[in-house]
Amino acid sequence: MNKGNFKIFQWLFLLAFLIATLFYINNKFVWRNHTVEQIELRMDKSYGRMNPTLYLVHENDVGFDFSIPYKLELGKDSSLVFNFNSAVKVRKIRIYFEKEIDELAINGIVLKEKDVGVTVDLNGFITGNGLQLDRNKNAYLVRVVLKNGFIESPKYFLYSSDKWSIAILFIIFIGLLIGFYFLFNKLKFFGNFNFLNFVDGSIALFIVSIFFPHPIFNITLILSLLLVIKNFNFKGFIANRINLMFIAYFLMLFLNDLFVAPSGFHNLKSTETLLPFLILPVYVSCIRGAKYLSHFPTSAIIIGVFMFLTSLWDAIIFRNIAYFSFDEFAKFTHPIYYSYLVSFSIFYVLLDKKMNKRLKNVIQAVLFVFLILAGSKLVITITLILYFIIVMTNKKAMIALVLGVVFLGLFPPVQDRFKEVLNFDDLSIVNEEIISNDKDPRVNGLTLRLLLWQESINTIETLPDFLFGLGVGKATDAKLKENLNKRGLEKYNRYSTHNQFVNVFMRTGIVGVILLLFIIVYGLYQAITRKNKLLLIMMVMFTFAMITESVLQRVLGIYFFTTVLLFLMKPNFLNEDSNNWN
Repeated sequence: MNKGNFKIFQWLFLLAFLIATLFYINNKFVWRNHTVEQIELRMDKSYGRMNPTLYLVHENDVGFDFSIPYKLELGKDSSLVFNFNSAVKVRKIRIYFEKEIDELAINGIVLKEKDVGVTVDLNGFITGNGLQLDRNKNAYLVRVVLKNGFIESPKYFLYSSDKWSIAILFIIFIGLLIGFYFLFNKLKFFGNFNFLNFVDGSIALFIVSIFFPHPIFNITLILSLLLVIKNFNFKGFIANRINLMFIAYFLMLFLNDLFVAPSGFHNLKSTETLLPFLILPVYVSCIRGAKYLSHFPTSAIIIGVFMFLTSLWDAIIFRNIAYFSFDEFAKFTHPIYYSYLVSFSIFYVLLDKKMNKRLKNVIQAVLFVFLILAGSKLVITITLILYFIIVMTNKKAMIALVLGVVFLGLFPPVQDRFKEVLNFDDLSIVNEEIISNDKDPRVNGLTLRLLLWQESINTIETLPDFLFGLGVGKATDAKLKENLNKRGLEKYNRYSTHNQFVNVFMRTGIVGVILLLFIIVYGLYQAITRKNKLLLIMMVMFTFAMITESVLQRVLGIYFFTTVLLFLMKPNFLNEDSNNWN
């Protein structure tokens, strides 16, 4: 990319960040002139007995505060009034209806601000738990199909008292954008690629879009495939065994869906999700050169910067640092899968001998910050251990690593994430046949996974089930859900197995597990025999990821891990010496 085009790209890149952040702010917040002091719900008199309950997001809350319910009081004009302390700054409202309702007419919701009533349009209100909201002349008809259906205001409230916070935010925001501009300008982070070339541009968009909504990824994959398919070489495709292994894995799942799943050929929707196992090997085999792997760190930084800017806005407005942690930080994607992207990017940059050292240090520092904020305990631990092994002979790198660990230990949200794993007393819940309290504090990220694994394995009851599983369709999910309900885990019956090996065993039996192990063993064999550090690191991460997540059951996991492994096991990458440990 020439200097002129690079400058244009820089400005467009920063402008895109600005527009995207402003779009986020506009869609999340709405301005109110004064603090909301009372909420009036105008509805049919005959439904006063339904006793709706109000919950609020207060000034500094992360999510709704369900410890403080607000009960209704009878008001004028068949209205229901929720009163709360005038000192309470309301950010968002949610109204629950405790009983099922065939039909209820709501004429409006009025927010009282300094004795002035402001009627809120219910159009666009969020509904949940089976509640249906339909417009009917001058009112909205509410149908509550399940108990505790709710309606929720679509945006958070901003007040005049937030003006100083907003002013500080814009100063910091502009400063960060200027800093990013000079960083990119000085380090020439994107200078090695010609994004104006259709092929280069399409591959870059494909990789960056992996963590975008699935329709965007599908479009970029199809467009890029059309541009590179001319490079397809059948002999080269067959010669790379990993391509055949992923296709064999797809065929195994397809045949299982066809002959083992109860729905059979009548419903093959599960197979549609697995099509990337068939398409991605063809696509990646058409891409020449290994330089495109650097788009993964690019993707991690682009996504991370945007999430950081939006989290900065939330943290300052709500005055709560928890908006920089886990789900709140990685609010636009899955925090664990994003953590794996960041971890892979860290090692790619670390092992790239051709990259400028100053550039490497800056990028790694930024990526480590994003990894900590994403908050995946397992990924953070694995990354630190592997990083320590690689840099243990480098004193400066070791000092930086120690400082990073200290920072990690001082960050309160991350401390909370690790505490639940270190509390071994919680493991006692795994031995209980029935969980009597669905709010048992012993149910955390670790113990819930152990319980899910137990009940997933318990779905296998016969020899055919052991050999071929229960099928990849929804009937298997229903069987797991039934087991979880019997165990007293109704609250968690929508969860997957959170273990790829257990998931494959439950759905495809021991046959599927063996085929999956072939992929792992072959990847490790290639990494060791070719002395490729990056592939070995990725295979270790891939294996640990499958122990704690059903990575090849989620669309995002299929896209990311399959694409990375296919790139890493391309012959032209395996034969490079930039990642050898000679």
